[in-house]
Amino acid sequence: MDRTGSMEPGMFSLEICPDCSGRRPASSPAGLCPRCLLRVGIALAVDPEAGLGNPGTNRDHDDLDAELGPVEPPIGVLNEDRAIAAIPRVHLRDTSEDTRLIRPRSSETSQLSGQPARYQLIGELARGGMGVIFQGRDLELGRDLAVKVIREEHRDHPEMVRRFVEEAQIGGQLQHPGIVPVHELGRLPDGRLFIAMKLVRGRTLAALLATRRGPDEDRIRFLSVFEQVCQTMAYAHARGVIHRDLKPSNIMVGSFGEVQVMDWGLAKVLDQGGVADEEKAILAGGDDPAVWTLRSGSAAMESRPGSVLGTPSYMAPEQARGSLDTLDERADVFALGSILCEILTGRPAFADEAGAELYRRAERADLSDAMARLDACDADPELTALARSCLAAAAKHRPRDAGVVVAELTAYLRGVEGRLREAELAQARAEAQAAGERRRRLLTLALAASMVGTLLFGVTGWGWMDRERRRREGNLRAAVDGALAEASKKRESARASGGDPIPWVEAIEAARRAESVLGDNPGKGLRARVHAYLAELVRERDAAADAEKDRRIVERLAAVLNDLGVHNDDAKADADFASAFRAYGVDLDRSDPASAVKVLAASPAAADLASALDQWAFLRRGQVLRNPAGARRLIAAARAADPDPWRNGLRDTLERTNGGPAQRLETLERLAAIADIDRLPVASVTRLATSLAFLGRRDQSISLLRRAQASHRDDFWVNADLGRDLMFSGRPDEAVRFFAVAASVRPKSGIALDGLGKSLLLSGQPTEAADVFRELNRLRPEDALAHVALGSARLALGEPHEAAAQFGEAKRIKPDDWMVRDQIAITYSDRGDWLAAIQEQREAVRKFPRFAVAHKALAHALQSAGRLDEAVAEFREAVRLDPRLSSANLFLGRALIETGDYREALAVLARVDPGPPPADPYLTPADLSSSARDLMSLEGRLPAVLAGVELPSDAEEGVSFARIAFARHQTLGAARLWADSFASSPALADDLASANRFQAARAAALAASEPGSEESPSEPGSRARWVKQALDWLDADLRASEAVLRTGNSRHRAAVLKRLGRWQVDPVLAGIREESALAEIPEPERRTLREFWRCVGALRVEAKDPAVPNSDSFKKN
Repeated sequence: MDRTGSMEPGMFSLEICPDCSGRRPASSPAGLCPRCLLRVGIALAVDPEAGLGNPGTNRDHDDLDAELGPVEPPIGVLNEDRAIAAIPRVHLRDTSEDTRLIRPRSSETSQLSGQPARYQLIGELARGGMGVIFQGRDLELGRDLAVKVIREEHRDHPEMVRRFVEEAQIGGQLQHPGIVPVHELGRLPDGRLFIAMKLVRGRTLAALLATRRGPDEDRIRFLSVFEQVCQTMAYAHARGVIHRDLKPSNIMVGSFGEVQVMDWGLAKVLDQGGVADEEKAILAGGDDPAVWTLRSGSAAMESRPGSVLGTPSYMAPEQARGSLDTLDERADVFALGSILCEILTGRPAFADEAGAELYRRAERADLSDAMARLDACDADPELTALARSCLAAAAKHRPRDAGVVVAELTAYLRGVEGRLREAELAQARAEAQAAGERRRRLLTLALAASMVGTLLFGVTGWGWMDRERRRREGNLRAAVDGALAEASKKRESARASGGDPIPWVEAIEAARRAESVLGDNPGKGLRARVHAYLAELVRERDAAADAEKDRRIVERLAAVLNDLGVHNDDAKADADFASAFRAYGVDLDRSDPASAVKVLAASPAAADLASALDQWAFLRRGQVLRNPAGARRLIAAARAADPDPWRNGLRDTLERTNGGPAQRLETLERLAAIADIDRLPVASVTRLATSLAFLGRRDQSISLLRRAQASHRDDFWVNADLGRDLMFSGRPDEAVRFFAVAASVRPKSGIALDGLGKSLLLSGQPTEAADVFRELNRLRPEDALAHVALGSARLALGEPHEAAAQFGEAKRIKPDDWMVRDQIAITYSDRGDWLAAIQEQREAVRKFPRFAVAHKALAHALQSAGRLDEAVAEFREAVRLDPRLSSANLFLGRALIETGDYREALAVLARVDPGPPPADPYLTPADLSSSARDLMSLEGRLPAVLAGVELPSDAEEGVSFARIAFARHQTLGAARLWADSFASSPALADDLASANRFQAARAAALAASEPGSEESPSEPGSRARWVKQALDWLDADLRASEAVLRTGNSRHRAAVLKRLGRWQVDPVLAGIREESALAEIPEPERRTLREFWRCVGALRVEAKDPAVPNSDSFKKN
């Protein structure tokens, strides 16, 4: 037999299976027996590529047995999984009752009737912010375990799901006795994630500390537990992981002395970890790479400045200030110091406060109470020194990681053991010496006699002692002066630190050293001086901390507004505003309004806070939140906190619902005229400018913002708002400059980058726009609208497939966001691609059939493409779904005027709320109603005018009669009326904005397509005459559009794109455009029409891409 266990060739036809040691045929595939081949075959059924590639391996087991006979495995080898299933389950008895269910019949378990077959959930053990922990049983292995299930309210929250998965990934890769082993990450039948892990039976360190009668009780035992925690964290730090929420309640002490660190839900993998370091470790021969999670290298998981994670009593100052991006192992070291402080003194570093005040103490690194308790405790100096070192206010002064802490602690504990052994030896020696000491007591009497002589010498030394006292007082005064001088230097550094609290902590510590120098010295003058200086320093520190707090809240509120401009989610912005003010200590929806106003009014940033309340109130009054009561609370708080007459005048004007837009506009214009730009908060100026623009005075808004920009050249919002108004006014070339300034102030701002990219795109620089949008996508990879913006740039670059890919990614990110689909449709609309725009809007309506705004957007696209009847139907559906949607009523009224339904139009327009719609500040219900009444008054005279019995009073009235006739499908009469009006007043035809000549061409095209529908032509060639007339009118508009394109700006270019796009899809022009209709037209006319439409297409291409050179392609043959 050879080394593989096979017999010599020719002796037997069977060999030994290397997998189960059973017999196998000599020719068996892969050298396996039939039963092992069957198991391989089962695997192949799942993954054919992973198997042996032999079809024979999937044959039926009974066929194989019949072919080769039963195969008996050697004694001791289990034959099949069926044999395992037949073995009775083994259940060991529990060792402790410490792990108790808090809810044996939790409401959560009732939802899990279809729980995973392997695990049985018994009852709820604990509940945290992220998940619920159940006691479970592994039915296959018969072991108890803990099953952590993500909470129901977090199951669809991407951030919470990501953190939950990362907790499992981190726990699964941290292999250490001090970390709870993770067995499995899976998903319940109801879709929620779960983590199966070891069930630790025992009590938390917090519970054990609470049972002590005093901090000195059983101290060595608790220090031993603390040592194991430090060892665990030293391992985690070596793997590149920090916990960020270390505290006694997250440390479990098992029934048999095992210590494990729990709850890694807030853990962070440091930047030096990840795949790259793992590969380096492998190449270097290391076997302990850094931990990798799905967050490694992901910009989406970078913590935002100002966010706070952790527990304040154990939180490092830099963590409490929200500087999460710069946290490293020393944040955990601080938490270890706080735990050690609690072991030694009975309380953690920050204690005796509640809520926001505790956070503020952590932010300020106010450790005076902790240091005083460490000074007063009876612990060994080595322990208190270690705690002080870990609790250093500045991270740079703490031990580098937990490995350094555990080394010092272990050295101390080994020293204690050595001292205990030495004490035992010393006791033995003392007993031996006691007898000798008794013999020497007799000598004591002799020594007493010598004292008498000493007293005699004392009298002569009195003078020397007095001189020595004065010398000591001088030295004390010099030491105090030196300490105060050092404190003064630190104080100046703190003043120049720009809000950093660490220099203030160092200054106060220096002043406290002066206090400690005094000790018990009764010198009242020095002590009073030191106490006064220290009190003054603390007051200044608190004032600086308050100023820094105000600065941070202003920045955070600005960030809320910045984010709103990108995600356009009013509900999220509402929650962000509420969270920011709560962090500041004000709950405007739940707390007493008077107390909230008191806090706001006392702030030096009251005007900025009130301005943020104004913006927040604006959101609550909007169509999304519809919370007018909440808005009134905010405005009342803003008015009380900021009593400035000018700003309250602005608030009153914007809040007013009566008086109409004209009265509000008059007040706003007066406020703009008297505005003191240099004195007013920038936010008030930009809010006034935005309101003016909204009410149709965009030029005044631009003028006001230019004045503000002259005084605040680097202000983000002034430049961003000015760029926005210039872009919307058709001046993107100017807008680029101001958006560029805003982007330089905040390089990661979505508003600035989005505005800069769109301005570049509108000014004919698609390559530069694409570069800006790529940067925006890099910063916000999960921002669907950023992908839409990049898609619009790729479309402008002539890359439709790449654009479609970006649009598809946007829909994947936000499949249920109507705004994404609307923005894609608008991108097509801006390029005159009306059919693509209609298709996108139809998809949106199919996905959101109950969303009125979606129907309104589809109606706009249909009307712009000349499909008026379909547009009216969609406008009606929008109004039916939401009768309060004023803009839908307004645009329905306008469409009904175009169809000639003047009475219904007036009824619809009467339902429109006063004020301009967001889409068009110049379109008001009053103007439309006046137009409808004028046309209705002329309607009765139309038959006489068409019969020639009566003539229009002037050319403009002739155009009105033409519009009425066209709406009544009297296209030949309409065409004649337009022709007569243009002959009388050519200016009416040349006005491209009014579209009179285009509407006349539509009437002529219909008249040519339907000769005799109204009357028989009076002369031969009537059809040809109207075809020629339609072509002449369209050709005149084409030449005018070409001239605009040559001399106009980007706004005119966009108008040309939309106009020519309309011509190419308008169903009314089909009779002189489509090949099927041209086939019925004589060849010369057909050739002329084809050439005309070729010129339309060529000019549209040039309008899309200004880089296309001008040529003779627009000249007709």
